[in-house]
Amino acid sequence: MIYETRTFSPSVHARQRNPAKVYLVDTGLARRITSTDLGHLLENAVFLELKRRGYEMSHFEGEREVDFLARRDGEDMLPVQVTWELIHSNRDREIEGLLQACRVLSLREGLILTDDQEEDIEQGGVRISVRAALRWMLET
Repeated sequence: MIYETRTFSPSVHARQRNPAKVYLVDTGLARRITSTDLGHLLENAVFLELKRRGYEMSHFEGEREVDFLARRDGEDMLPVQVTWELIHSNRDREIEGLLQACRVLSLREGLILTDDQEEDIEQGGVRISVRAALRWMLET
């Protein structure tokens, strides 16, 4: 019924010490018992899609948080940020979280999934793709 992600860390102790983020198997159930916040529900749906695609996930905690660090065998880690909409009040926070994770992990790409926005951002040597979550989910 539930899945969880742990904080990304090479230290097993640090991963176990920090609280896990919990995701529900059923987004309808998530809406009924946890939150009607559309951003949280979208994050839960993205988690389920990443899981369906075979990714192992953790989350990044630094000065800013990144919702998912997704990894499959033989592929680079993909930092994924989920927000209902990228607007003036949260834009810097969402982008800075991805940039920090990319710097720490030596990555050059990140992904922000929203309800319906699309754009490409190049900042600090990192390419950030902003994509509509539904369109991204329909890609194979």
